[in-house]
Amino acid sequence: MPKKHLDPLYTVARYTTAQAAEMLGVERIAIQTAIRRGTLESELVSTRVRLISQAAIDAYRENHRGQVGHPTRKKQRMMKTMKAAAAETTPALETRGEAQDGGQP
Repeated sequence: MPKKHLDPLYTVARYTTAQAAEMLGVERIAIQTAIRRGTLESELVSTRVRLISQAAIDAYRENHRGQVGHPTRKKQRMMKTMKAAAAETTPALETRGEAQDGGQP
């Protein structure tokens, strides 16, 4: 009977970038960017396929917990609009309140 050997390819749980993205709750491009930056370890198994170990996913989750990437331009515009609207409405509310009181404290 031939000897069985443990092939490291099959003994460690490994995931594709899409699976890792789903596990971490992010987009696949975020995983690919993290791999390219070196913040997430992966193994290149073929020309286009990278596999990520469970340990690497856990380490990435621990090191990047609660961190969010750069806001998109749409979010930046929305935040500017909200801040501008808040700045405009706050003084208007104060003036309206003063006008109702007759300007007296």
